[in-house]
Amino acid sequence: MDVSPSGIGTDVITTGSCTYCARYRVRPCGENWLIHDVEINCGRCQVKGADTMCAMCGGTGWQSCKVLPCSTLPNRGDLHFDRSSSSTPDEELGHRRPRDPAIEQFMTDHFRERTAVLKKEVEIHAAYRKRFYSPECDWDAKELTGQWTGEAEKIMSVTQTGPEHHVITHGYTPLRLRYLLRPERQTWVIWEVHTECLSCYRRGRRADCFWCGGTIWEHNKASRGNAGSEPPDIEPSL
Repeated sequence: MDVSPSGIGTDVITTGSCTYCARYRVRPCGENWLIHDVEINCGRCQVKGADTMCAMCGGTGWQSCKVLPCSTLPNRGDLHFDRSSSSTPDEELGHRRPRDPAIEQFMTDHFRERTAVLKKEVEIHAAYRKRFYSPECDWDAKELTGQWTGEAEKIMSVTQTGPEHHVITHGYTPLRLRYLLRPERQTWVIWEVHTECLSCYRRGRRADCFWCGGTIWEHNKASRGNAGSEPPDIEPSL
């Protein structure tokens, strides 16, 4: 950790909370302090090297969480894929939906319990933010209180491979999710959750995709970069 004065307060640089270092811009408020901004290392400069002309950080090496890319995605109908070489089969993205009442009930219970936990998190988070953050630091509070409580998540398809089930859903995030379920006793457990590859979503499926390795699914348990190639200049981000 590093603490240094700045023109408007104090900068506190920390490590350990995520892949990048974080820089907290702290200002005095009465007899206390409040966090006015949180910045992280510029991902592009970390990969490519420091660049004074970097379009993402302006050469500072830091990106404010207030201006990080948001989750706004183009509509699928606006995307133009080369169906002969880079398209994604409908079944891989959940356009088939055989009925499986037991699996559907398990996932419905999961959605309901997660929503209840998220609502409690919003309540706890509100008190935490009031204690430590200035009112202008509301970028993640909006996400917590607004969009993705899980109530809108719907099952698109259920497929079975041996004892495992793949459940593809939409509505929890802008991208589809694929849950890998395995049987345990008289029910199932969620073994992995895969996110639809943002790069392939935007450009069409590519066998050499850096992010998913051509599978169209990013494995959240694994580190990014499954194809072994160099990362693109513009990183997928949610």
